Amino acid sequence: MQNKIKKISCANDILFLLGLILLFPLLFMTIAVNARILHPTRWLPTCLFYLVTGFPCPGCGGTRAFVAMLQGKFLTSFLHHPVVPYCFFWYILFMTTQTLARLNKWLRCHFDSHPLWANIPNISGLSFRLSYVYIAVLIILVQWIVKILWQLFFPTLSFV
Repeated sequence: MQNKIKKISCANDILFLLGLILLFPLLFMTIAVNARILHPTRWLPTCLFYLVTGFPCPGCGGTRAFVAMLQGKFLTSFLHHPVVPYCFFWYILFMTTQTLARLNKWLRCHFDSHPLWANIPNISGLSFRLSYVYIAVLIILVQWIVKILWQLFFPTLSFV
C-alpha cells in the first residue's frame, strides 16, 4: 500500500511539474491568439485522414477547439471537440488544488509552531486517476462517431 501511495505521489509531482512548464506557453498563446498575432487554424495543414477518407478523424476540430478555449469561447470549443474543455477543466482543477496543497504543506513545515496554523485543516490536492484518461478516450470516440453520423445523414449542414 505504501508503494502505491509513493507511485501516485510521484505521478502527481511529475504532472504538476509538466503543468507548470505548460503554463507559460499557454499564457503566451492566450495573449497571442487574443491579440490576433497568432492563429494556428490558418497555417496548420488540413487533416490527412480527412483528405484521404472524406471523414473527420478522432482529433478533427481539436485545434479549433483549443483556439476557441484560449479565446474564452467555451461552448464553441465544446462543439468543435469536447475533450479540449474537459482537459482544460481538469488541468485548472489539478493545478489549483496541487498548488494549494503544496503551499499548505510548505507553510505548515515552516510555521508549524505558529498558533494561526493550529486550526487550519490539511489540504490535499487532486490526484491523477487513470479513469480520467478513460473518460477522455470515451469522449473522443463518442464525438468522432457523432461527427461521422452527422456527415453521413446531413452532408450539406456543417456540424460547427
